[in-house]
Amino acid sequence: MTLTYKVNLINFKKKWRFYRKNRRNIYIIGFFYKKSDLDLVKMLSTLKPDNVKPFINKIDGNFAIILEDKNFFLALVDRICSYPLIYANIKNVIHVSDNGSNLKKKLDLKVNDINTKISKTFAMSGYTIGNQTIYKNVFNLSAGAFILITKKKMTIDNYYNWKPWAKSKSVNNINRLKSINELIIKKLIYSCNGRQIVLPLSSGWDSRFLASGLRHFGYKNVLCLSYGRKRNIEIKIAKKVAKKLGYDWMQIEYTPSKVKSYYHSLDYREYENYCDNLNAIHFIGEYSMLKELKEKKIIKKDAIFVNGQSGDFITGNHIPDSIDNNTFSEEAVINKYISKHNKYWKKLMTKDRIKLANTLLKNQINKLLNNKTRKEKVNMYGLYEALEFHNRQVKYVINGVRNYEYFGYEWRMPLWDFEYLKFWQASHYNDKKKQKLYKSSILEANWGEVWHDIPINPKSNIPTFLEIIRFFFKILFNFIGKSKWYDFERKYLEYFFDDLEAYKPWPYRKILFDKRIHFSSISWYVEDYLKRKNIFWNGEKV
Repeated sequence: MTLTYKVNLINFKKKWRFYRKNRRNIYIIGFFYKKSDLDLVKMLSTLKPDNVKPFINKIDGNFAIILEDKNFFLALVDRICSYPLIYANIKNVIHVSDNGSNLKKKLDLKVNDINTKISKTFAMSGYTIGNQTIYKNVFNLSAGAFILITKKKMTIDNYYNWKPWAKSKSVNNINRLKSINELIIKKLIYSCNGRQIVLPLSSGWDSRFLASGLRHFGYKNVLCLSYGRKRNIEIKIAKKVAKKLGYDWMQIEYTPSKVKSYYHSLDYREYENYCDNLNAIHFIGEYSMLKELKEKKIIKKDAIFVNGQSGDFITGNHIPDSIDNNTFSEEAVINKYISKHNKYWKKLMTKDRIKLANTLLKNQINKLLNNKTRKEKVNMYGLYEALEFHNRQVKYVINGVRNYEYFGYEWRMPLWDFEYLKFWQASHYNDKKKQKLYKSSILEANWGEVWHDIPINPKSNIPTFLEIIRFFFKILFNFIGKSKWYDFERKYLEYFFDDLEAYKPWPYRKILFDKRIHFSSISWYVEDYLKRKNIFWNGEKV
C-alpha cells in the first residue's frame, strides 16, 4: 500500500535513538517515567493508527517519537513540546525535522518564502503566534500534537490540551498540593537515579523549591551553581541557601568582555542554529555559564541539569491584575496579551501592527475554543494563560533546554511535570493569583529550613554610584510620569546594571542613540535573529 504523502526526514541534530522492529523504523528521544525504550518499542511495534491517542496518553515524561511503517507514518511531541518537531508540506511531500536551520537549508528557503504577517508580529515579541513559523508552509507541531499519515489522508491533531480556561475549577486543598510537590520531587529522584544533578540556583522560589526538595528526600549528588555579575545579591542568597542545605555551590561570573566575545563567536552562531525552530529566538542567559563549565570540565559528563522553569508561570504568577475571575471578554484578554508580550520595540506598537496581532490571536483562540466550549463558562484568566503557554512558554522558555543539549547534557524540568500540568489546569483563580497556594504549600512544608530566615527574590542590588544616579533621575521623573521614567531607565541606565550583562554584545552608544525605544535587552536579540534571516528589525523583508 502506498501512502498518500511521501515523508522526508531531514537530518536531525539531536541524539535520537533508533530501533527496528516488525519492519518498522522507530525513533525515540527524551526520557520516560517508569518505561524503558524496550517497553516503548514493544508497544510501538504493534501500534495501530486508530489507537494513537490512547497509546500516547499512557506515556509520562519528556519526549518525541517518530514511527515509519509501510502503511502509516506517525510523529508526535510531548505535552509541552519539549522536543520540538517542525514540518512543511510541499507538493505532497511532508518534510519533518527537529531543527529549523536544517529544514531551511534543505528546502532552500529564501526571503520570498517569509510570511510577513508572522515576521511583523515576531519583531514585536521574539516568537510567533499559533503553530506558524516565520516561513510560509512551514509549521511546528503544537504541544500535545501529532502528525498521522495513512493511505487516505494526513491528520494533525492533539492527543492532549492544557485547558486552564475550563469551567471545572475547584478550590484545591493545600495538603493535596503538598502531596503532589512530594510526588514530583520523588519522580525527579527516580529519573536521575543517583547521577549528578546540576541545579542553577537563584534567590527565587522555584529553584530553591527544587533544591530543598532534593535535600528533604535525601538526594546527595547535587551541585548548585549561580551565574551573573559578581556583585549580585541573588548570588549571595543562593550561596547561603546551598550552604544551609549542605550542597556544594559555585559561581560562574559574567563579565562584559566575556559575554561580548562569546556572542560574536562562530560557536555561538552554531549554538543559535541548534536552538532554532523558526518560531522564536533562542533562550538567552545560560550559554556563558555552560561554556565555562564544559571547557573547565567542572561537572561530570553524565550530569543532569535541573531547572525551575516555569514554576512562576504555571502556578499563576503571570495572570495580569486586569484579568480576573470576573472578566468575560476575549477581547480584553487579547488586548492585555498584546500589551504584555508584543512590546519589545515601542515604535512597532502601531494600530496596524496591533490589529495584525489581534487577528492572529483571535485565530488561535478559535482553534482552542470550539462553539460548545464557548457556551459553557470560559475562565478568561485561564485563556490568557493558554495563549502564553502555547506562544511564549513553549517556544521560548521551554525551548531553553536546548542550551544543555548543545553542550552534551541531559535535563529535567520538574515544574512542568504532568502532575503539575493537571493540578494547575484545574486550580481556581483564588488559588493561583499571586501564587497563593503554591507559596503557602512551600512555606508550610519548609523543606530544608531555608524558607523563613533567608530572603526570597529581594530587589536586585546596583553599584552605589549607579544607585545614586538612578535615585537622582527618579526624583526628577516624579514630575514627568512613571511610563517616561521606565523608558528613560531602560534606555540610559539598564545597560550598566543588568545582572546577566545581556546588553554587552552591543556598544552603549548604539543603545544610547537609538530612537526605537527598546523594552529590554531581548529587543536587540530579536533584531539580530531577524537580521540573520535577511529580515529587517521591523519584520519586513530585506
